[in-house]
Amino acid sequence: MSRGKIVICEGTSCAGKTTFCSNLAKQKNWYLIPEAVRYLERETRKSGDEASPIPNEIEEELFFQQEFLRVEKRRIEEANDVAHSGHNVILDKSFLAVVATAYGFAKLKKFSGTYERALELYYKNYLPFLVENGFVECDKFILLTAEHPTIIERNQSRGHILHGIWVDKALIELQKEFLVNNLPANSCEIHILDTTSLDTGEVKKDLMHFINR
Repeated sequence: MSRGKIVICEGTSCAGKTTFCSNLAKQKNWYLIPEAVRYLERETRKSGDEASPIPNEIEEELFFQQEFLRVEKRRIEEANDVAHSGHNVILDKSFLAVVATAYGFAKLKKFSGTYERALELYYKNYLPFLVENGFVECDKFILLTAEHPTIIERNQSRGHILHGIWVDKALIELQKEFLVNNLPANSCEIHILDTTSLDTGEVKKDLMHFINR
């Protein structure tokens, strides 16, 4: 049995990643691994920012970096197990999202050393974990972006509206800056798509072409 593809869909808030992941998971032979916060929600029986609060202190940021590292290891192990069973896997976000947020928080909240710590967790803990276990980080990496006015408009139409810093222009621009310049360390195929002027169908058509080629 051939191994299925492992695809990561990364991006800023309201860029379209979760919508695409959910739609793709409805297709035959695709398996969705939801974003890491969903695992924390199940563990804590809390939702959203209650399960993963916005940090107000450096110690809180460092604590949740470790929590997300633990969950991301679990997610990538699950992804590889499913792929080896012959199914394709789409992951909604990755550990790079944790590092991108740490990059933003370090600049906006002046959290000294927290971004460097997140980078260390990725390069000196997470990636070695993959190598040690023979896990693939991803075969294809998708990065979705959108302009801030579009993000705000989309957020207002969501069933679960994001508030505060998660739709703050400064944070989103910093996350985008990090993600564009720090793509996965492995040799996967990469596709960056600005979804600002695209509807759901157009995004799906573009991304399916990338995934299937």
